[in-house]
Amino acid sequence: MTRSRSILLLAGLSLAFVGAWLWWIRPKQVDMAAYVPANSLVYLEANHPTEVVEAISGTSAWKDLANMLGDQRSTSGSHWLQGFIAWTGIGPVKSVILARSQVAVVVTELRTAEDGETLNIKPEGALLIETHTTEYRVKPVFEEGLKTLAIKTYGKPTFRRVSLDGIDYSEWQAPDGSRQIVGTVVGSVIVIGTSEHEVQECIAVIQGRRPSLKDDVELQAMRLRLEKAPRLAFGYVPAANSAKLLAVGLPILFGRAPGDSEFQRLITNGATKIFGSVGWASRSYLTGIEDQYAVDLQPGVLTRLKPTFAPTSIKSRMQSIVPGDVYSVTSYKFTNPANRLAKLERDSLFAS
Repeated sequence: MTRSRSILLLAGLSLAFVGAWLWWIRPKQVDMAAYVPANSLVYLEANHPTEVVEAISGTSAWKDLANMLGDQRSTSGSHWLQGFIAWTGIGPVKSVILARSQVAVVVTELRTAEDGETLNIKPEGALLIETHTTEYRVKPVFEEGLKTLAIKTYGKPTFRRVSLDGIDYSEWQAPDGSRQIVGTVVGSVIVIGTSEHEVQECIAVIQGRRPSLKDDVELQAMRLRLEKAPRLAFGYVPAANSAKLLAVGLPILFGRAPGDSEFQRLITNGATKIFGSVGWASRSYLTGIEDQYAVDLQPGVLTRLKPTFAPTSIKSRMQSIVPGDVYSVTSYKFTNPANRLAKLERDSLFAS
């Protein structure tokens, strides 16, 4: 009897130890915004990249394409295995990184250059991957992957290794020297950027030497607004930078080069008075993927628009009027549509 109790006690202690170990090594999700500079122009994150891949491969459009190409592969049977690898970290290192990773992309600047009649827009930024895996396991996979990416992108790139402040950087440069890929591993985080400067900026944030985007109050508010359902990816443009994006994008739409400083200044000044932060979220919906956007307006603009855009409780009868084969229908329900149109007309005359 004593021996049986000893065996049961030993088994219980073993199970408790295994359970505690599994609980301790489980990956703890982090806020990827804590790794990017506070003055970032555009921020994108995907906390579960494997779910993004599965969502895309599950859409009707992807399935139609797969049928055309004769690709009938399915990943549904590997979900439990991915979960096991993600929780325990046991398995091939590439599979561990893929199952555990969180990914963020940050754009810090948009550079433009004219090449004859062609306008080239070159975004400067970095890709950050939180692997939730030790550096010594990650580094060989990182270096191999960066080399493969450089060769596929540049053909015959040149390589050099640089050490700064105790951190080793791998740099692959295009044959003509016009482009480069720079990367390193800091703890469990892989940082790959378009230049050494971009990578160093992110490392400074990771090490706590520079402020991060995580402390942006509007970022947290935007996440809450777009948190209605589990999302595949999330994007954010700070209010201070939304005008900068318009200053680059709108001149192109109007057929002007973004280098026109006077035109850019006009757009930036106008956009700053109207637009605030911008958010985007993507989620699975039926047989496709649904994108949701949120564009904040400045308080003064909202004050003027709220009385005009007062909604009505009357239900739309659009479904019973429009033919069934119509692709898209939009119904605007305002309490006083005539007053809205009149106000828009007055604003237009005032603006002119």
